[in-house]
Amino acid sequence: MNKLFPKGHRVKNLDKLIFPLLVCVVAFPFSLLAGGIGLLLYHKFYGQWFIVGGGSAVYLLISSFLIYRIYQRFITKGRWFTKRRREFILWRFMIQNGFYYTKRLKGNSNGSREKIKLPKVYLKQDKLTMSASFQLEGIKFQDRFLKIGNQLETAFSADMMNQINEGAYITFEYAVKGHLKMLVLGH
Repeated sequence: MNKLFPKGHRVKNLDKLIFPLLVCVVAFPFSLLAGGIGLLLYHKFYGQWFIVGGGSAVYLLISSFLIYRIYQRFITKGRWFTKRRREFILWRFMIQNGFYYTKRLKGNSNGSREKIKLPKVYLKQDKLTMSASFQLEGIKFQDRFLKIGNQLETAFSADMMNQINEGAYITFEYAVKGHLKMLVLGH
């Protein structure tokens, strides 16, 4: 996989959908079970709508609580979920700090709308480290990208290890704090 995408995940505007998609991944088994339980209650207690509605409501409350707890656990402990969370954090950081281009698109009779396009930014993640690469090739954010390392250190809750200038890109390497003890003990 690293040979296909040597720079890592490219941050795009679609990354704003990461959190809703992660919730859907966690909630999918519960929704299948809810359909099965609802169908079973419907056939068993046909005409007794208070029992069917009450049983469904109790299941929905319990499953909502379980979905929330499992989701929080996956976000903090699950490796795949943690990677997606960091991608979302970098997307949100780019949007909130104004690192994007806007383009007006002609719409229908209601008017036009703006399309947001992000510069080439890549996030590569390993088990113990991660690196963020920013394109420098004379774009309007070049000066700000050169000074962004400490802000990302705070945003990711990581420790910056290295800053590499690779010609067209600047790469910041970070040690993930959750695995910092293993990294220090390993060397």
